[in-house]
Amino acid sequence: MNAVVVGAEIEVTYIEPTQNADSSPIQDLDHTSIYADGGSGANKMLDVPASSPNGGGAVIQRISVPVSDGQEADVSIWATAFDGSGNESAQGTIVTIRIDKLAPAPPV
Repeated sequence: MNAVVVGAEIEVTYIEPTQNADSSPIQDLDHTSIYADGGSGANKMLDVPASSPNGGGAVIQRISVPVSDGQEADVSIWATAFDGSGNESAQGTIVTIRIDKLAPAPPV
């Protein structure tokens, strides 16, 4: 997983899983979900339909994480996968990124 700040949004990229937790090939991937936590608990930001039931597709999505002007925050982002029966995977790789809307002090 990778995350990059693009303007007021975070661009998240990852590859869908191709295996189940037991390493068998996945045959019923339904969707992946992107989560973000800016320090006040995890929030589901977006559900992304699977590219195919076998996974493996590249996902590129943008999410908006609310950070007020005059503040900055470290935001942790991760994804999980869901199969057709509603089973959710463990968290994927967690990426932490800083959203900076805090201006520097003026020069002296």
